[in-house]
Amino acid sequence: MTKIYKNKIKALENINLTINKGEKVTIFGPNGAGKTTLIKTIGMFIIPDRGKIKIKGYDTQKDDYVIEIKQKNKNKNISVDIIIM
Repeated sequence: MTKIYKNKIKALENINLTINKGEKVTIFGPNGAGKTTLIKTIGMFIIPDRGKIKIKGYDTQKDDYVIEIKQKNKNKNISVDIIIM
């Protein structure tokens, strides 16, 4: 998956991520590394320029399903729970 913003900045380039059931994942990196863009793309707040997001086999741009994202702010640490229904 790739996301390039209007100012030609590549926020994500050739990302391939698989998270299996029961796994917990931490995404970290320096400012501007694309962490927020990745989460927003998974949550369908941003559409990738190339590639697809599939969750439980469903193409998020084609298939109908419900996704709920919960953000928690605990001591300035942000965690995101993604729940597929």
